[in-house]
Amino acid sequence: MKSDETDNIVRPDFGDPKVTMDRSHGNYCSHQFVVLRQRSRTVYCRSCKEAIDPWDVLAGLAMKWEHCTWEQKKIDELEASIVELKREESNIKGRLRNAHKGAPEPKSVLYFEELMRRVAEVSDWEGQRAVDGWAHGFKWLNAEQEVALKDAMIRARRRIEDTIAKHPKRRRIARVVGKSESEE
Repeated sequence: MKSDETDNIVRPDFGDPKVTMDRSHGNYCSHQFVVLRQRSRTVYCRSCKEAIDPWDVLAGLAMKWEHCTWEQKKIDELEASIVELKREESNIKGRLRNAHKGAPEPKSVLYFEELMRRVAEVSDWEGQRAVDGWAHGFKWLNAEQEVALKDAMIRARRRIEDTIAKHPKRRRIARVVGKSESEE
């Protein structure tokens, strides 16, 4: 607080505008701008020029002080939780950096290897359809795996076609044995 030498009035430094408008609206004034006269030991509102009970001013200041200390305690707790969260974040990042060293091979790689094994063992069209049906659910393949799978499928189809060309099977034609229409 600062004191004017001419009027012996004590005024707060913080948030006190130089020029204020009369804020009294009707009979209600919130007494935001309080002036303390040291010599007469009186308190009055600068807005409404009304004398105020000093105990009310002191009680209002105490309530604001309690609110400020509560807010400061809340800020301190939040800062402590931020420090704890940053420590936990650094621990998790460290665990993630070291996790791949001892981690088992992912299941997707094992499934891809099994799919490639099945494609390599295909010897006929029925086997090809079975592998296609088994591989239908693999939407998680990356680009390299998709290229490798397409190449393996093409090789399997060529292998099947070559096998059929080298060893032509007898065509199975069903004949109906019985009386023909002309005989009846």
